[in-house]
Amino acid sequence: MKKNFDPFPPSVQGQPGYRTRNNLSGLDPVDTAAESAHMQGVFLRLLFTLRLRTRNPVYLTAMFVIGVGMLVLSVPFITVIFSPPATESLGRFIRAAVIILIILGIPLSVGIFLLLNFALSLTAIKKANLDVSEQDEEV
Repeated sequence: MKKNFDPFPPSVQGQPGYRTRNNLSGLDPVDTAAESAHMQGVFLRLLFTLRLRTRNPVYLTAMFVIGVGMLVLSVPFITVIFSPPATESLGRFIRAAVIILIILGIPLSVGIFLLLNFALSLTAIKKANLDVSEQDEEV
């Protein structure tokens, strides 16, 4: 037997609008946390797949400042890693360097991906402006 097509599928916890379904207040802490976690997951997926785009100058500035900040804060640790000490404590130094690189992997990758998405957003804005100016010239 065929199911009838439902244009409004049932809500799933964490989806936007689930908290306020059926005239609920939306103040349930579990639903609020689930929706927040869903939106964070969407943000991270868009960030790491290089599809995070915005035209808002405030968001563009925040992406740039946070991305550069994460890279700048990592530079002192990276310079320490690439300047090894004397040979007597080289084994301990290598272990410490690996631990520092593992810990810095997350902020470094987030900073790099924020800057990449920032650059891609700027190129998308520039391309959209060029397309509009070409359409204006044709008219």
